[in-house]
Amino acid sequence: MAGVEASQIVIVVAFLALLVGVQVWVRRNREGLGARLRPGREVEILETVALAPHERLTLVRIGAERVLVLSARGAGAQMLPLGPAPAAPRIEGGAA
Repeated sequence: MAGVEASQIVIVVAFLALLVGVQVWVRRNREGLGARLRPGREVEILETVALAPHERLTLVRIGAERVLVLSARGAGAQMLPLGPAPAAPRIEGGAA
């Protein structure tokens, strides 16, 4: 190849291999990295349901409050505050 030395090819291949390695590492550690980068998450998507090809219903937690969000293509999102999440039911263990 005219104008391209073997050392240049080796450097480019090594750089690309390093990039692929970093991408694999980030994908495997996505949850841990996210927790470290955003330690005090106030907004969390609890569940998303597709109602139609371009309509989504999403349950979002903002602090202690829950909000239901309806989003559709070409329309503004509609939000319905649901209030705080109910406490999980306590299961009492008893001998039968």
